[in-house]
Amino acid sequence: MLRHTGFAILWLLAAASAVGITPRPEFDLYTGDSSVQFDAGYRAGRAEALRDLSRNHLAVERYGRELVYAGDEEKILLRRFGIHVKSIAGCLVMPRVAGHAKGYNDVSEPEIRRRFGNALESASREAEMRWEQTRRKKT
Repeated sequence: MLRHTGFAILWLLAAASAVGITPRPEFDLYTGDSSVQFDAGYRAGRAEALRDLSRNHLAVERYGRELVYAGDEEKILLRRFGIHVKSIAGCLVMPRVAGHAKGYNDVSEPEIRRRFGNALESASREAEMRWEQTRRKKT
């Protein structure tokens, strides 16, 4: 079924270009209008973060290419500050997922800064420095 869906989408794109119709770049073939999807994800992310904060659960959402020291950074954040890191997607991110992460972090990060100052940045720097030190020892 999935293979046929992909073929159908390619066929529709080819047919559209044959008659001079070009798809809008801001339109996502799988989910509809991407700005609507982003906004819906943003609202859902904010709501989830508010719910988590009301339960005293601190977290941030991340997506994209994972840094080599990300695991160490996550351990520092959890052990030292009780902050969880949710990896929600890889490099290819649908608008709804990106919106969710933005909405979630727009609520959670200010609260983390209020409680712990620059904990997110300092944990990242510390993990990066540790990684650099182990890399230097190997050479």
